[in-house]
Amino acid sequence: MPFSETISAAQTAMQKLHDLLDALRILVELDQPATGRVELSEYFEMQVQQLMAWHAEAYAACVDAKSCAEHRSWDQDALRRNLAVCRRCVVNIGRTLACDLESPDRLDELMAMGTKRGGGWRLWTGSVRSSLAAARAPVWDACEAVFTCWHELAERLACVPAAGGRNEIWKGKEA
Repeated sequence: MPFSETISAAQTAMQKLHDLLDALRILVELDQPATGRVELSEYFEMQVQQLMAWHAEAYAACVDAKSCAEHRSWDQDALRRNLAVCRRCVVNIGRTLACDLESPDRLDELMAMGTKRGGGWRLWTGSVRSSLAAARAPVWDACEAVFTCWHELAERLACVPAAGGRNEIWKGKEA
């Protein structure tokens, strides 16, 4: 299979992650109850904005990596740099979700705020918790897709003859 197809699969996983993160962003930023903002909800807004920024950086790097893979005289250094950016950003997204926003202490704090404030805040905190849980699979799917790109890149580079044949192997054909 041409490497660009592997990267296309990563782009698809990244798009699914974007859709879920954007829904979380809308919930956290726009669907909060109108009565009195609180520090915790502002913290969640700030963190979700960071997740979206990392995602945008990762997606742009994924697009650039695909362009490198499709180019006749592929630039393996640019490809590696783009995949490294993509990996870093996707791992940061996963780490922030798992170790911060969805950590037991943070979720306890979130749910306690909803219980204390009641009404719309209780509904909002429950929705945020559900949205965070729903993000797990798309985050790990994106991680898996990026790691698959790295794996395939390593395999292809290991198969490249010392001289010539590079582009044919790169495109997924026998030299």
